[in-house]
Amino acid sequence: MLDHEFELNKEPLWAMPAQVMERLRQDPQKSDYNNFKLSALYSAVTVLFLLIFGLTSLTEGNDTHAFILFAFAAGATLGLLAIWLGEWYWIGRHFTTTMMGLLCLYLFYSGGVQNTGPLYYGVFPSVALFLHGRLRGFIWVMALLVFTVIIWHGAFGFDVNRYPNVFVARVMTITLITAFLTCIPEYFRLKAERDLLLSINDLEALTYGDLGTQLANRSLLEKILHTEFSRHRRYGSQCCLMFVEQDARLRSPGRNAEEEDDRSLRVVANALRRNLRMPDVAGRWARKRFLLVLPEITLEGGRALAARLLSDIRTQGTEGGRFTLPATASIGIAVMNKQPEPDVLLAAMNNLLAAQRHGGDCYVTG
Repeated sequence: MLDHEFELNKEPLWAMPAQVMERLRQDPQKSDYNNFKLSALYSAVTVLFLLIFGLTSLTEGNDTHAFILFAFAAGATLGLLAIWLGEWYWIGRHFTTTMMGLLCLYLFYSGGVQNTGPLYYGVFPSVALFLHGRLRGFIWVMALLVFTVIIWHGAFGFDVNRYPNVFVARVMTITLITAFLTCIPEYFRLKAERDLLLSINDLEALTYGDLGTQLANRSLLEKILHTEFSRHRRYGSQCCLMFVEQDARLRSPGRNAEEEDDRSLRVVANALRRNLRMPDVAGRWARKRFLLVLPEITLEGGRALAARLLSDIRTQGTEGGRFTLPATASIGIAVMNKQPEPDVLLAAMNNLLAAQRHGGDCYVTG
């Protein structure tokens, strides 16, 4: 019996410990779901104060103002609940910013309680900039101020004598200053996220694993290709190369494009893991393209494997029950035959492009 001291680790070269993979795959950038949670937090605070202000208006006999504040609170709550139930998380930040912008305009138009409504403008820049980033957030702030100026000049029957001009100028100036000051922590927060992302990319370059698909990365593929070409030239051993790329398809309604692309990649990566032998190496060659290095596989064997892969991808186009649209892929195959390395790769790439021109869901061997 083999002593435990001499047992070999059978994990692939590019495999990382599961706990490390779980931490590294957490997206340091703002995801739609994280944006939605942040939107819900801002909205919860706003709804709480709207309820307080609404109750205060009721006690002062201003029933109309109280009703409108309650309506804003109910609309924000029901809207975010619908977004959460429908998983349309990307709408969350736009919905929250729109609701808060409309509330600011209403409070400016109506004056709120004793003409203090415009003071709510000081909240809007932090909401817009944190939810949308510096550029888009600043555009939201400027849009609010433009609509405010339009109303201030008498649009929609506004009473131009409601506020002194100096008061409106101060409110707009403070709003702009708050926006600029909010940009400072936002800049350093995004810088910290970029630094973290760069450290993850550096780690991926130093290792052999692709964090998104848990297959080999291009660095490892290039090393293995060089080894297999050298083996082929010296010993005449067989080796098959195969480019695999999922075909373009319609988006699932309500899904984020980037999230759906990641799921599509995992559909193909899962099919590769299920159908390859232990000596075979599958990795991510480009953003949406995979390369398979198949030692001791002839052209006939490559065709048989390609057929199995196409069938697998076609039938397992759902992941966790969330995908409802069919998935297909195109495959280009080439074998080493004493050609230079770039020529073999170019042949496989041209065959992949030919498969895509034929409508996809097929393989081409040239």
